[in-house]
Amino acid sequence: MVLQRHPFVANEKKSPVARTFLFLAIFLLVSAGWVAALDPGHRISQYGHSSWKIQDGYFGSQPVSITQTTDGYLWVETEGGIFRFDGVQFVSWTSLTGEKLPSNDYWPMLGARDGSLYIGTDSGLLRWAHQRSTRYLDGGTVGGIIQDEKGQIWFTHYRPGKDSDPLCRISGTDVRCYGFATGDGALPYGPGPLAEDASGSFWVAQDTAVVRWKAGSAKIYQLTYQGSIGVRDLAVADDGSVWIGIETAGHGGGLQHVVGGVMQPFAVPKLNGETLRVCALLIDRQGSLWVGTLG
Repeated sequence: MVLQRHPFVANEKKSPVARTFLFLAIFLLVSAGWVAALDPGHRISQYGHSSWKIQDGYFGSQPVSITQTTDGYLWVETEGGIFRFDGVQFVSWTSLTGEKLPSNDYWPMLGARDGSLYIGTDSGLLRWAHQRSTRYLDGGTVGGIIQDEKGQIWFTHYRPGKDSDPLCRISGTDVRCYGFATGDGALPYGPGPLAEDASGSFWVAQDTAVVRWKAGSAKIYQLTYQGSIGVRDLAVADDGSVWIGIETAGHGGGLQHVVGGVMQPFAVPKLNGETLRVCALLIDRQGSLWVGTLG
């Protein structure tokens, strides 16, 4: 198990969170033709890279998420804690702050444009900035975290057994949540993936549906795959289309594509997207889609 500076292939069979980010097979580039990353004249094997292995004692457990703050630090989330990396050494969150995180179960992280770090947990959302931490919504699991074009932080949130509004926005020191209870339109319950398109609409996912939402209106895309594990990631393309990554392969699963308001499986002559078990999606600066898979 290796954390590397370039995409790599690995098979991982552990928790859904662990499967989501670092230990994934980023192997497929989807566009009009074969798409190159970085210099198209070079293969990825021609670039230098370094590796930091679990057995070398850096983490103690596998990485599950990674982000970067504006000061250049990389933040690596593992099943055993969060570490900051300066290019030379890893330092644990506890050593940096002297405090414990509110939970031992961590979800996505986000490096915001103002330099702060947001950490999703199953006990609310935490913001770390200027050597101080702020907590939002104690209790409940935080899923996707994004920063919109206006700089506002949005996240999905779920409290088991409670019909809480699942899409939340940080407003100053407060949090406002949206959903059925506030009359803001149907939103799926659960701490699922989250994305924003160019129109300012949010795409919110759970295991059985994906919803395109704007205050007061929602369009629901029901998923038809047969399985217990659903949407693991969303990616919005520059052309307005939306990619949906589902961890369950088969009819209605794998890699789905919403174009012109219609959801359809992705298929080209040598690849059927529904055969994939997708755990992560990324659209790079060239507009190319990277797909992380399992198995």
